[in-house]
Amino acid sequence: MAIILLLLVAGLILVFLEFFLPGAVLATLGVISLLASAVLVFIDYPLQWGFLYLLGVLLLVFATCKCAIWKLKHSKIRGDFYSGQDQEGYSASSFDSSLIGKEGIVSTELKPAGHIVVEGQVYQALSETGFISKGAVVKIVGGRGSHLIVRG
Repeated sequence: MAIILLLLVAGLILVFLEFFLPGAVLATLGVISLLASAVLVFIDYPLQWGFLYLLGVLLLVFATCKCAIWKLKHSKIRGDFYSGQDQEGYSASSFDSSLIGKEGIVSTELKPAGHIVVEGQVYQALSETGFISKGAVVKIVGGRGSHLIVRG
């Protein structure tokens, strides 16, 4: 009985520590310890006690995880583990809105996407009307993501 309790406590402690020292090693060792204790219970006790033990272990693991998450949220070094502040969505890139209304020259065919040159700079562009051939003059009417929307 003592070895079963030792394996149970060790497994729960290892699962708890996994939240603070990530890498899945501690969680793996914890799960192995918990499974070993369950196997010993099934060997030493009647089947119904084994299933009750498994249910108890599941509840204890759930409680341990909830406790670890609570501890992370209320930690003094909060920013290192858990950000409790609202976070804005990340935008990978956006178009330069100061270019709207300016004209550019198509440097690669727009089918409907390609590149244009505006004031010596090359930009990704998306044709509003479909195909525009290389060398055509286009007007920038908007943007979407990193692409400028142009009209021929």
